[in-house]
Amino acid sequence: MLASSIDDGTVSARWLASRRNLVRVLLGLFFLLFSSTCFLLYTHHKDSIEKVLKEDKATARLVSLILEEHFQGIIGIMQSLTCQPDFVRSAGKKSADEMMAPLDLLKKELPFIEGIFVTDPEGTSWTRPPLPAALAGGGLSLREWHKGVSREWKPYVSTVLANPGGGKNAVFIIGVPMINPDGAASGILAATMRPDALGKIIAQAPLDPGISLRITDREGHLVFCNRPAAGLDDAAHPFHFIIPETKAGMETSGAVTNSLARGGRCHVSFSAAAGPGLGVIVARAGSTIFMSERTHYIQKAAVFGFLFSLAAMALFYLRKRGKIRLAQERLKAETEQRERDILFKKLSRHVPGVIFQFMKRPDGSYCLPVATEFIKDIYGCSPQDVLEDISPLIRAVFPED
Repeated sequence: MLASSIDDGTVSARWLASRRNLVRVLLGLFFLLFSSTCFLLYTHHKDSIEKVLKEDKATARLVSLILEEHFQGIIGIMQSLTCQPDFVRSAGKKSADEMMAPLDLLKKELPFIEGIFVTDPEGTSWTRPPLPAALAGGGLSLREWHKGVSREWKPYVSTVLANPGGGKNAVFIIGVPMINPDGAASGILAATMRPDALGKIIAQAPLDPGISLRITDREGHLVFCNRPAAGLDDAAHPFHFIIPETKAGMETSGAVTNSLARGGRCHVSFSAAAGPGLGVIVARAGSTIFMSERTHYIQKAAVFGFLFSLAAMALFYLRKRGKIRLAQERLKAETEQRERDILFKKLSRHVPGVIFQFMKRPDGSYCLPVATEFIKDIYGCSPQDVLEDISPLIRAVFPED
């Protein structure tokens, strides 16, 4: 279009031929393309974050369903044992020998369970001594897991109980009440499971390698992380805010400052496994989202560079074409002028008298830019003598004239 405009004369070739104007156009094109590219990249990045958060929400929900189903399976198998009359009768008699075989069989059916024991309604354990280290010392009836079961005599999954000697032997307690035929509670069947067993449970879920998966107990304490190097302390768990918000029915995703990534942004999604009271947190560093889309950003930058280079070459081409056009017009004008001068000289030889052009300058002086050769016959001076100054002609005029 610009080329046709130059051909039509609607755009001045002299304006485009100016180096300053060319630089202005190039800068304008650069900022236009650069701002458009930045806007497209920003929009794509926002869409990528929304897409990733949607995927992370689905992952968190999937893992929470897997955990919930797993714990429900454990509780169901344990309840099937507590419903057997012989087992309930043995529990009522507190016969550890009679209960040994069914408890061993139960442990084989539950590979993720570390230990199994039975207590009476008051919390006294009388099978499978010794108790796990996390349960040593103090009355069991005062423990959170025992209160959770005996409150309504329903299955209950405890928070993580840490070993007094160190957190290495921390365990979950899964408690199932044993009910007599008359409806009275005769005891609690309890099983222990280490938090690291959660990793084997969730291994069946397809996890993106770019995410960090964390699991919390019902009190929000971090009990598992699929990246052990990140640690399990509170410093590695800056997501406490999202748990109460989710339980209140608010947003299940958000962005926080990741202390482990030197203040970088971290996008997190949360889902709760209601049955066992566990929370699943899927975290992804903002830098990983950017790196995963780097190919797209490079492509956009390459397109920007290509378009700008193409536009610059087009402008240089049009500038060169404009210069050629101006040179051709100048040459044509000079040729036409020479032809007119030659024609004028030819015609002036056949015209009697003098043909001249009289001009007064701004300073008051006079000259004859054009004069025929006959001026010499009348005034005695050549056309060149009066080209810049009319004085030679004035001197040839009588003062009376």
